[in-house]
Amino acid sequence: MLLPLGLVNRYMAEKARKEALAGSSVKVVGVDVMATKKLSISIMLYPFFCLGFSAFFFYIITYL
Repeated sequence: MLLPLGLVNRYMAEKARKEALAGSSVKVVGVDVMATKKLSISIMLYPFFCLGFSAFFFYIITYL
């Protein structure tokens, strides 16, 4: 269930890291940007993933 969320997290965090590194001469790795982005994306999207998977499995159990 968490694989799609992990993939979205990885993609968005890497995108934010590249933007932060391009715009700063101080950042070397950008791990703090990645951690912040992953945490904020997880907090925002996890309820929607749970709702979506619950609706999907409810439909499977009820109608099939």
